[in-house]
Amino acid sequence: ADQRTEGQVNYLKELKTHMRTYDKICPERARYFTDAYKAAEGQPEAIRFAKGIAAIFDNISIYIEDGELIVGNYASKPTAMPIYPEYFTGWISDAIGEEGMFHDRVTDEERRELLDINDYWVDRCYDGRMFAAMPENLKDYQFFNGVGLTTEVHSMHSAVCSGFDNMLAHGANGIVKRCKDRLAEIKEKGIGGDTSATDYIDQVTNLEAMIIANEAFGRFGKRYAKLARGMAAAETDPDKKKDLEKVAEVCERVPAEPPRTFHEALQAFYLYH
Repeated sequence: ADQRTEGQVNYLKELKTHMRTYDKICPERARYFTDAYKAAEGQPEAIRFAKGIAAIFDNISIYIEDGELIVGNYASKPTAMPIYPEYFTGWISDAIGEEGMFHDRVTDEERRELLDINDYWVDRCYDGRMFAAMPENLKDYQFFNGVGLTTEVHSMHSAVCSGFDNMLAHGANGIVKRCKDRLAEIKEKGIGGDTSATDYIDQVTNLEAMIIANEAFGRFGKRYAKLARGMAAAETDPDKKKDLEKVAEVCERVPAEPPRTFHEALQAFYLYH
């Protein structure tokens, strides 16, 4: 028998309908990152990547599902899979081709778009660059060759993040401020002494890139706050309205500012990861 009290959410049942089954491949992340990266042609690589990340934060579809108190997504629906072409492209064309195992998880229009994106990144992605730089006698060992399986140092795992302590302690805006302060110090000092021209350019570029990415990350949370406020205004159920207003309050704060409560910390962590 169901032992839940009246109104209590059956989270196990809900979870089963929202697991990442990857029943669809979402092109949005790849689209926005690639378009921004292309538009920044000729600029430093760190800046191009930062602008790609910012484009994702500013443009990817967002939504808040019924009953959610912690919000955030990386694809156009909870069960969809995003694509990270800047890291690795080797599997995409085969997987979504007409005979591929994922051919039915994209529309014909999405297939054409993703194949075009894939073609652009083949030699530009991390994997393609590393493979090109690898000595010929080692290339056969990058993938399974019938003798053994090499460690996957050739590919980057896009879900791996670091820097949680900074994000929780300072928030995106605090990180931006620290970067701007450090940038001002470096520019005031200039080139000379123990700072070569190469070091100067690398430091300035990396700090500018971090500013771009973190400013966009702060905006990402505020997009959810705006969405939640709009949904709350239209909601007639008082409990759901209260939940949406709470989501708006939390996302207005994080990740732009450091969290003050456990709820805010969980929300900041979820958006960051």
